[in-house]
Amino acid sequence: MLEITPLYASALAILFLVLTVAVILRRGATKVSLQCGDDRSLIQRVRRHGNFTETVPLALLLLAMLELNGLTAGWVHTAGGMLLLGRVLHPLGIDTERAAHPLRIIGMGLTILMIAGSALYLLFSAIG
Repeated sequence: MLEITPLYASALAILFLVLTVAVILRRGATKVSLQCGDDRSLIQRVRRHGNFTETVPLALLLLAMLELNGLTAGWVHTAGGMLLLGRVLHPLGIDTERAAHPLRIIGMGLTILMIAGSALYLLFSAIG
């Protein structure tokens, strides 16, 4: 039974809802139902939400596999913490004026490290 992954999945689900509502509210304010028009705020919100949905499902699947494969709780929390922190920081750093915002770089870096590290650990565990 999974005991650690649900904590991170729940926290990330709340963040997903926050990002989703931000897009909905901006779409309502701008009356733009598809695409983003020329509204920079809507573009930022859509990409914050989009990047989250592009990375989090795979990362949560990997986190669950780590836990189910018996990785120690400390390491599962480390991976989950990296993912959660990365996903909190990344949207704060998305800025249409500054592509290389430090929070964006750190957030994506943590996410990529979590996914890559988890994938490699699981791969090497599987092949012995």
